Amino acid sequence: KNANMSKLTLSSGLQADWQKLKKGQSKWLMIKSERPGDETAPLVTDVAGAANSTHAELWAALPKDEPRVVLYNLTFSVTTSDGVIQPKNKILVVSWVPNGLSGMRGLKLKMLATTATSTVKDAFQIAHLVQACSDDEFTLDSFLDKAKRFERDPVTPNSWS
Repeated sequence: KNANMSKLTLSSGLQADWQKLKKGQSKWLMIKSERPGDETAPLVTDVAGAANSTHAELWAALPKDEPRVVLYNLTFSVTTSDGVIQPKNKILVVSWVPNGLSGMRGLKLKMLATTATSTVKDAFQIAHLVQACSDDEFTLDSFLDKAKRFERDPVTPNSWS
């Protein structure tokens, strides 16, 4: 069905959810394969976080034993050299591949996660990637560290990030 195994397809529902995320109508999208382990299955939205949802709610919804790709609308502020505080946001691609995936199943899940991450990043033209394998890497601080690399001015988190 998909002769080029390097790309997966995106479901129309996921594409519609992406538009909502860009408009700020959701905070994050957790993405998975419609049929895990089947490289011909489209990528779908597993869970969408409401616009006011928190990083803690995302962490609670994240499966700790399966990879996911997460699109996260990170909100923060920068303080310019003249003291003006400007609210900003960046959409990040977060590749969640938890430690402990082993054997042939684990290897296949890791390979599919890599392909899914690449597909999402390319399809939605997102430059910012966070890779996380454990709870100490899947933190708001690690997301903010990624944002800091692309800003000239100091970055501060918003309380609702």
